[in-house]
Amino acid sequence: MKRSQFPWLAAIGFLLVFPFFLNRRFRVVRRVVVRAHPATVYPFLANLKNWPLWIPSLGDRVEYLKCSGDEEGPGAVVRHEGCCGDGNIRIRHVRPDERVAFEVEGGGYEIEGIVSLEPVDEMTRITLVCMWTPREMPYARYFDLALKIWLKRETALALTELQLLVEEA
Repeated sequence: MKRSQFPWLAAIGFLLVFPFFLNRRFRVVRRVVVRAHPATVYPFLANLKNWPLWIPSLGDRVEYLKCSGDEEGPGAVVRHEGCCGDGNIRIRHVRPDERVAFEVEGGGYEIEGIVSLEPVDEMTRITLVCMWTPREMPYARYFDLALKIWLKRETALALTELQLLVEEA
């Protein structure tokens, strides 16, 4: 074997073995502090009609957004259709002015999320957590890794938009 072939073989070997060592549960956590009380932030979280105002991927890329049943509180569901695929967002549990638990289904994934509100003096710390179980096939976990990278970017953008929206209100 030539010495020039070794880096290629090492890279291919790494790509074949790497997915077996990825986490068994993926998680994305983002935080932001806003100059507002939790009672001011909560309506933007509890009502699914408000989500496109602060989630860029819903506002920019979704062509069709439809609520079934209630728009607010536990059991509220939004179906979205767009260039990124179809899916559902469902509010599972709420604690007014404290937290909203939700789930997102779409693209073959089921993502569980929690947005929590923590008062800090005259401000509120907003924490957004998204979790999902990776696919069983090890090489499909590269898609999980790509989703994690995309979600880190999207959640950071969403919280920045929410911060601007709440502070202007």
